[in-house]
Amino acid sequence: MRPVYAKVRDLPEPIQRVLREVRYGRPDIAVEPREKVSRANMGGDGRKGFVAVVDMATGQSKIEWGSWGGPNMFNPHNAVDLDRTLYAIPPNVAVIEGSIGAKTYATVSVRPDAMAPLLPAATDLTEKEKTILTQFARFTSAGRKNEWERYPETRPYEFELKSLAERGLLKRAKNGATAITTEGRNAIPGWRADP
Repeated sequence: MRPVYAKVRDLPEPIQRVLREVRYGRPDIAVEPREKVSRANMGGDGRKGFVAVVDMATGQSKIEWGSWGGPNMFNPHNAVDLDRTLYAIPPNVAVIEGSIGAKTYATVSVRPDAMAPLLPAATDLTEKEKTILTQFARFTSAGRKNEWERYPETRPYEFELKSLAERGLLKRAKNGATAITTEGRNAIPGWRADP
């Protein structure tokens, strides 16, 4: 099962609270179905990893932090930097993994049986529409322009953009600026954003 993207504002309050605490600022987040997770989520140059366990039944949560820059000799027992043991995710629990630095990156992991309410509705898309959504998800406006110059057959026509916007898969401003929505990300088969 692939990850789905959920709007942060639609997630349960205990998850939103943790995301606010780690200063996650994006409007949506990847939610991955997983049976097991490890505590290891190393930082890197200018980054510090974290793992948060959120009990959805009680609302309680605990955030564990790694070291800035990842494992180091001054903190030899930090579980977030070093513990690669896989732990089963209990029922009613969400695990948030990520790192902070210039930006905060995070994903939410839940048991596969807890994914059903988060699964997007099936969307019928043509191959061209899938390509258009992938371009909006993957590239900046300059990157899309470059892609369309290199592969003119992938350039969307106005009616295609309008159709995708009417279905809520793209968002269009009055000035023509266009961006992909959470629903649009979920409609792309196998889509996985790079952090």
